[in-house]
Amino acid sequence: MIRILFAILSLLPFSISLHSNEKANFDFSKVQGVVIDHSPASLKCFVGSPSICILPDGSYLASHDWFCKKGGNRKMPPVFKSFDKGKTWEQISELPFSTATLFVHKGFVFAMNACRISISEDGGKTWSQPKDDKTGIILPEHKAIAYYHTGPVPVICAKGRVWRAIEYLAKGRKWGEYTVALLSAPENSNLLDAKNWTLSNPIDFPEQLKCRVMSGWLEGNVVHRRDDDKIVDILRIHSNIDDIAAVVEFDERGIVPSFDKNKNFVRLPGACKKFTMRYDEISKKYYALTNWTPEEYRDRPNNAGKSHKAERSRHTLALVSSYDFDIWKVEKVLLSEPSDPEHNAFQYLDWQFDGEDIIAVSRTAAFDGVEKADNQHNANFFTFHRFKDFRK
Repeated sequence: MIRILFAILSLLPFSISLHSNEKANFDFSKVQGVVIDHSPASLKCFVGSPSICILPDGSYLASHDWFCKKGGNRKMPPVFKSFDKGKTWEQISELPFSTATLFVHKGFVFAMNACRISISEDGGKTWSQPKDDKTGIILPEHKAIAYYHTGPVPVICAKGRVWRAIEYLAKGRKWGEYTVALLSAPENSNLLDAKNWTLSNPIDFPEQLKCRVMSGWLEGNVVHRRDDDKIVDILRIHSNIDDIAAVVEFDERGIVPSFDKNKNFVRLPGACKKFTMRYDEISKKYYALTNWTPEEYRDRPNNAGKSHKAERSRHTLALVSSYDFDIWKVEKVLLSEPSDPEHNAFQYLDWQFDGEDIIAVSRTAAFDGVEKADNQHNANFFTFHRFKDFRK
């Protein structure tokens, strides 16, 4: 009975949008993947921060948030659940904050962004409310910091600790001039208590490397690099070059960062856009889902006749891999919709290994049968995808 009630409630925002535009005739038949949520471009609120995890009982939990233009009615981030391996979804709750990563630890599910964490002890139906440093506010507001920055980036457990990469913007700096750091806590500690979290020393993008085509780093993935047992942060480079990523290394305690411009850049296809990276214990490979731009679409004119920016080329999703963390190759193209690169995208994917498959959720821009997405960045769909037998 409760499940039916939640299923009805999850339809309310969609029903309201239909009621406000009775002539709307949405058609999702050409949208790739399973549509979990939809927000028409005319509402001026767009899908952001997709995240997914697999609960101990095998069900899936997924969430996203909203970012809106002026006039849009921003809502709390919805949480959806699937009991049938992603074929159908129902909204079951809302998160208390945005830009969250969902992850499972010690049998419970958590949501965490760059400065807050919340726990659900009932499979995502209810969430704790961060109110102070004892209940989930890990990093307080600071007079020198404009804001903490993040996306749904991995939270991992390695070397006896829970790890997450964060960035923040110091006041007076421009977007993209982010400072990088790591948060970590003992794996058996109370993750809602700020005293258990350690913030690493910060590191800035080297000033001498800033130029017209490479201006900063963001949205880092914390990874336990197996060959030298180091915790590293591999970051997207804000650039119009498609395939440059940066690797910030940390000392044994995860406190002191280092970056050598001569050895810590790697050629990672699609790395000028957000990517999510994970290590596969079976194949002993590192995998990432990226918006790699195939050669035939590079320098392709956009609708205005100008060369299309690589950073906004998000219409192709690729699986890339590496054995050694240095040499990356494109394994296969998973999704592609290049017919209208200004309005089509599969981006910001969060994903998990599920046996022989990869499951993922996407911030997707696509035609909904009535109107195109606002643009490729301002997505109108939240979609689920299963990529079968990814190791073959």
